[in-house]
Amino acid sequence: MTKEGRNYFVKCPKCEEKFDRSIVENEKIQNRYYHKECAELKRQDEQDKEELINFIEQEIGVNCNRKILNQIAKYRRGGYRYKGMKYTIEYYMLLGFDVDEIEGVGFIPFHYDAAKQHYLTKKDVEKASKNTTPTRQREITISPPHKKDRYKRKNDIDIENL
Repeated sequence: MTKEGRNYFVKCPKCEEKFDRSIVENEKIQNRYYHKECAELKRQDEQDKEELINFIEQEIGVNCNRKILNQIAKYRRGGYRYKGMKYTIEYYMLLGFDVDEIEGVGFIPFHYDAAKQHYLTKKDVEKASKNTTPTRQREITISPPHKKDRYKRKNDIDIENL
């Protein structure tokens, strides 16, 4: 109880933790109180969602119809991240497949882990290439081998002197 006996306990929608909004630093978004960190995560999540939808509509040229939006929402509730879904779509197209409005993005659960592994490997290779120091190059000159007589002549024996 704070401020003349009033109760300011609220529940953060992101982490579902109860806190006193008069004591803990918080932020109000659409009549909901979030911890500062949770509010930042929510904003980042919303930005990633917009980025995914813009990628589908502008880069691929597929209209985000209700089916695609429902698939995205379903996969997000299932634990998939928006950025991960975007990378999965890029990976799917890299494999040579097309995304269309009829099938939507139903392939995401089947290719999510492979896409994740692909991009982690790519990131590791880029990181390793940045960390390597260029080796000092030595200049080596190669000259053709000298032709030597295979058989050295021994002193010739003079028959007349014998």
